[in-house]
Amino acid sequence: GALAGGINHGKGVLAGGINHDKGVLVGGINNDKGVLVGGINNDKGVLVGGINNDKGVLVGGINNDKGVLVGGINHDKGVLAGGINHGKGVLVGCINHEKGVLAGGINHDKGALAGGINHDTGVLAGGINHDKGALAGGINHDKGVLAGGINHDKGVLVGGINHDKGVLAEGINHDKGALAGGINHDTGVLAGGINHDKGVLVGGINHDKGVLAGGINHDKGVLAGGINHDKGV
Repeated sequence: GALAGGINHGKGVLAGGINHDKGVLVGGINNDKGVLVGGINNDKGVLVGGINNDKGVLVGGINNDKGVLVGGINHDKGVLAGGINHGKGVLVGCINHEKGVLAGGINHDKGALAGGINHDTGVLAGGINHDKGALAGGINHDKGVLAGGINHDKGVLVGGINHDKGVLAEGINHDKGALAGGINHDTGVLAGGINHDKGVLVGGINHDKGVLAGGINHDKGVLAGGINHDKGV
């Protein structure tokens, strides 16, 4: 496969880190397969800026099992925003020892707690929720989980703007997918640059799909430290 600036023990694409098996790794360590952005992924799935010991999506924290975690620790599954979730469900900004929804306090069992403004239904913590779902420290115009930014539809957003659904970390995601530190206009994973379509981009601009490391990729394929106008390596 292609390796740019690091170590690849198996196959796949690695940019600036270590990839022990296959898949795509960006700026960290990937012990198995999947996509990792800026952290450690011990199994598979998508990790953005933290540690994912199993699978699923993790944003800015630790996920010991699966599901979505935003800015904290999730010991099981479900969605956690800015705190610790020992069981499952949705937790925003605190500790949830079992399941259910908790916002801005402590929930030892289940139920809903909110310390802010909720214009419709659901849970809102420290911001504005125009519809339903969970919002932590920002604005959620529809449903889903938003942490520290704006979510115009649904999904998970961390520290930025998500106009549709998916996972966004420290940037802007106009559609769906995962974005880390840049702009993703469609789907896929982008780390530290701009991705106008889908795929993985590392430290540059990817106008279509594929993997780009430290340069510009106008189409698809793998590019390491330069410009790739079409496809290939």
